[in-house]
Parts: sequence; structure tokens; C-alpha cells
Amino acid sequence: METNLLKTLAQIAGIGGISLGVLLLLFRDIIRKNIFPKFKDEKLAYRLLRLIVMVVWSVAIVGIGAWVYTPPQPINTQNTSPDEDKQKSKGQKINYDIAPYSPKVLGSSSLTLSYRYERIGDSILIKPQVPYLDSLSKGGPIKGINYMWSPFNWKFPELSIKIVNNKDKTLLLTEAIIHVRTSKVNTEPILILENNSHGGISIINEGWGKVIDPVVSFGIVKEEACEEGFPSAEMQIVKKIQTFFESAWVDVRDYVPEELQLGRLQSEKLQLEEFINKKRVCVFGTIQYFTESNKHHEVKFKTLVLLGKPGEGAPRPPTYNYELFLEAGKSGYTKYLPLSQEIKPGEVDHFLIRVGTDRSAKFDLRISFRTAGDVELPTKTILLEIFVPRSQRKFIASIENH
Repeated sequence: METNLLKTLAQIAGIGGISLGVLLLLFRDIIRKNIFPKFKDEKLAYRLLRLIVMVVWSVAIVGIGAWVYTPPQPINTQNTSPDEDKQKSKGQKINYDIAPYSPKVLGSSSLTLSYRYERIGDSILIKPQVPYLDSLSKGGPIKGINYMWSPFNWKFPELSIKIVNNKDKTLLLTEAIIHVRTSKVNTEPILILENNSHGGISIINEGWGKVIDPVVSFGIVKEEACEEGFPSAEMQIVKKIQTFFESAWVDVRDYVPEELQLGRLQSEKLQLEEFINKKRVCVFGTIQYFTESNKHHEVKFKTLVLLGKPGEGAPRPPTYNYELFLEAGKSGYTKYLPLSQEIKPGEVDHFLIRVGTDRSAKFDLRISFRTAGDVELPTKTILLEIFVPRSQRKFIASIENH
């Protein structure tokens, strides 16, 4: 009975459990034996029993303190490459890998976001890929876009976690530990031109930095010119506009050539729907501006402008769900993500961690996993860059608050 009790306590609490067990058994036996009347000198009996109890009590306290002070030992906290993981798998018997989850996307578009990754030493670099952003960074030309609530087909990145359990016991994952070493907000402006805007050039900034001292140089030609490549006509109009963060608008109605103005006057007799379909002009030119990092950019553009009245507004955006939220620009903190993954002997587990943030940002992350036995798996380094359109800020904030 006593042996089983000590064995059970040792399995649960180590040396602290053994110390408590010995203290419990001693106190129980002292009470059971009722040895006080057997001593002739009552003072001597009291002193002896008090000495025994105090010595055992002190040993128990020291044992409990040693158990509390000793931290759980991780398997390995050093970064390891996939090849090193394979070489050490016989000793550790647990392997895992992290990569972005990239399901097949139906169709293709210059505005569709995907994530690519590459290994740099022991780190994984993950970056957003959008063909439109590549064109914008090269100076265009960019075209006006027809869209409702957001021009981009985008989503937060999902980390694909694959773990092989080569042990002879079931592995229970209970937590993912994500330490955010650094985070820096991407303040590069992302200019979008709203196609078929009414009466002017509608410039939307989908980035997270100001468009500083912008200058728009443009010309106006017939609408068919927008479908034939970049127009070769002269850009006669130059407009300086104020620095902006969200959007800007350049009125072009006073600069429409006379021959197109005549067409506009004649079309006022037509029905609105027919007018919208027929009376448009092609506005082309360049936008020059500075970024918050004092970089100068110049991008060519072309877009269609309607000379009629505006129609109805766009509907509200849909909702979106995600699992892990990181605050852009905040560094030096750790997030603990509860997990419930059971990996039986010889099996491979595959699960996703979708990572969200409130602004476009770069993250330097260290990710590891903890099992039910309080064992921490080796740490992986991830250099993650997330793209978030500024037009989604309110939508993201509403989810974050929940």
C-alpha cells in the first residue's frame, strides 16, 4: 500500500511527491501507534516526536521546492534545417515542418493574392505575390479597375503544419508558441484607379502610408484609346493635389476636348443607361509622388471616366474568420495558441494556422509547439510578410474586437 502510494506520487510530482508521501505516512503512523503513554518522561517524549516531525517536514519542504523550481526541459530549442531534423529524427522521433498553405486557385487575375516562400538558411521567408503590385512598383502602366468593396482577391496566409510521430506513444499537441521578435508596418502606398468614375480621376490608396505631394499629368482622348495600349497623345494638363492617405479625386470635366464635349451635350437627350454605355472618355497620364520613406515614384495610368451622374453605391463586404491575430508594428511579445491535435504512433498530422494582422507588415517569428507532457518541440524561424488592403481596416477591426 505504502509502496504504491509513493510510486504514484513520484510519477505525478517527482521528488516533491515522494517528500509529501513520506510526510503523510509518518504522520499517520505516529497517530496510529499512540506511543505517548509508553514514555515515562512526558517532556522527553514530546521533544523526540517534535524533532522527528520537524526533520521530516523540512525534508518534504525542500523536496517540494526543488520540484517547483526545476523547469520542464524542451527537446531542443535550437533552429534546425529539414536535413538536420531528419538526421536527428532517430533520437527525437518527432519531425515537423512549416510552409504556407497554397490550395489551387481557380482562374487567374492580376489582383489575386498568393504567398510564396523560400528557405534562407534555417529561416523560412514568406512574401505576398500580386501581379498588380509588381506592375505598380515598375511604374505601370496600370489600368482603371471595376470593383465593389475591394479590388483585391486576398486572404490571410495559412501556415501548413505537418508533424511525423515516430515514437511508440501517442503525441498530444496542446499549444503553439509564437514569439514576435520584430514587426514593421509596410508604409508603401498602393494606388488604385477606379474605372468608370464619374467626372474625374478617382485615386484610391490601398496601402498603409501617405501619398505625399502627388502631381497628376494627364490627357483626354476617345474611350477606344484605353483598349489599344498606352495612348501616344500629349499630356497637356498638370494638377498638383494635396497629400492624402485614403483617396483623392481630380476633376477632368473642364478639360474634355471640344469634340468630346459636343458628344456629351448631344447625349444629354439620351436615357441614362444608354448615356453611361456610350459617353465615356479615356484619361491617361502619370502620377508622381513621394512615400513616407522619402522615395520618389512615378507610375503611368489609363482609365475610363464617365461624364454622367453617379449610380448606386457598393454593398457592404462579407465577414471573414481566422485563428491567429498578430498586431502590426508591435514587437517583443509571445502569443499562446491553444491546440488540440492527437497524433497516434506512426501517423502524420496536417493542420493549418491562419495568420491575420491589422496592417501590411513584416514579422520575424519563432514558432514551437508544446505537448501534453509539457515537452517543447524545436523552434522554427519564420520571416512572414503579410499584405492587407487598407479598405479592409474596419472589417478586420470588427473581427479583432470579437
